[in-house]
Amino acid sequence: MMRFLKFKNAILVSIPAFGIGVFWALSGTIAPWIAYTYTNSATKVLALLALGPFTGIFVQYLAGIISDRTTSKWGRRTPWILVGLIVACISQILWAYAPSYAMLFVLGFITYASVNFFQGPYYTLIYEVIPKEQTGFAVFFSRFIFGIGGIAVSFFAATIWKSGGAIGSTITIALLMAVPVLLILPFTLREN
Repeated sequence: MMRFLKFKNAILVSIPAFGIGVFWALSGTIAPWIAYTYTNSATKVLALLALGPFTGIFVQYLAGIISDRTTSKWGRRTPWILVGLIVACISQILWAYAPSYAMLFVLGFITYASVNFFQGPYYTLIYEVIPKEQTGFAVFFSRFIFGIGGIAVSFFAATIWKSGGAIGSTITIALLMAVPVLLILPFTLREN
C-alpha cells in the first residue's frame, strides 16, 4: 500500500492516456466506416486517416510553443489540454453530421489537430508534475495505459459501430477520450 501511495500521482497522471489510446484505436476503425458512408474511394479514406500523423508533425510542436509561453492559475499545460480536448470532442461528434466528404475531411483535420494539440502538452505535463525520480515510471505507465485503452476498445469497435452507427460511435469516442482527462487533470494534479 505504501508503494502505491508513493507512486499515486504517477499513476493518476497516466490515466488520461487511456482516453488518448481509445481515440487513436477507434479513429483507426470507426473513422473508415464513417468515411465509407461518404465515398467509395480508398484514397479518400486514406487521406482522411492520414490527417492524424500529418497534423501531429506540426501541431504538437505548436502546442508546445504556445503552452511554454502560457501563464495562468491552472498552469501552462492544463488550459491547452482542456481547450484541445473540448474542440476534439465537439468536432469528433460532428463527424456524424457532416453533409459531405469534403466537410468530413475538414472536421477530420480539426479533430486530429485538436487531439495532437492536447496530446503534446499532456505528455509534457507528466514531466512537470511528477517528481524526477518517478518520471520514468510515470512515462512508462502512461504509455502502458495508452496501449490498454487502445487494445481494450479495439475488441468492441464493431459492437460500438453496430449499436450506435455514426452518431453513437462519435459520441462514444468523445466520451471515452474526455472522461479520463476531465476526471484527473483539473481536480487531481496541479501544475507548479
